[in-house]
Amino acid sequence: MKQYIELGQRIWNEGRWINIGGTDRLTLFGENLRFDLTDGFPIITTKKIWWRGVVEELLWFLNGSTDVRELQNVGVHIWDANAKPDSTIGDSYGKQWRNWNNEDYDQIVRCIEMLEKRPKTTRNVVMAWNPTQVDKTALPPCHHSFQALSDGKNLILDVTMRSADYCVGIPWNISSYALLAHLLAVRSGLRAEVLNIHFSHIHIYAQHVDGLSKQLMREPLPLPTLQIEGELTPDLKGMKSAQFKLQDYVSHPKIDYEMVVT
Repeated sequence: MKQYIELGQRIWNEGRWINIGGTDRLTLFGENLRFDLTDGFPIITTKKIWWRGVVEELLWFLNGSTDVRELQNVGVHIWDANAKPDSTIGDSYGKQWRNWNNEDYDQIVRCIEMLEKRPKTTRNVVMAWNPTQVDKTALPPCHHSFQALSDGKNLILDVTMRSADYCVGIPWNISSYALLAHLLAVRSGLRAEVLNIHFSHIHIYAQHVDGLSKQLMREPLPLPTLQIEGELTPDLKGMKSAQFKLQDYVSHPKIDYEMVVT
């Protein structure tokens, strides 16, 4: 995870302060991180990441849910501050992945089918950003699309983010999409090889500066490995978080970063 720390240092040294809606952010534009998934599972080790929370949220997306009460029922409260009064996030991630534009079009099933039948295509794109519905969501999707690419044997997952919170959001996003890459690869008989993430607008909030100054001084530790127990469901719905474990995950202590709601 050395490249994550190097990116943080670059934002620290080269970023410009931008105020959006009254919130100051130290910002860079058009950055990228690339992880070799064969070298270990990419999870941040310079602070503790709550692995079960990462898994529960991804499974929530894959189940097509937008109801934060389902996360609350398993002890995950990361969406509480960004929920609407009806306790949903609107027609965002899970809804668009599984029921695009309310047309009963399942993008995840299509993604799996294309990996199985046409793995080398460049048309295997999944979108969470629906222009006709995005203004009604509680929080417009930050990681708005991903593309599954393959040479016929290996899977490369290419993710694009419009807005990326370096301290709180990105560590979570890295592990979430690395897990998704493994799920898609296992389900389609491929090997998860690479995760690319592109950040159009990546930033460090002013509230996070003190914590980050500590984190940037820490040395990354060896990466763990992912263990998947039991069979994956054909459509990647209805799985349990206990199926997905990290072996030998060791990290520096947790840093309490405030979640900035904008």
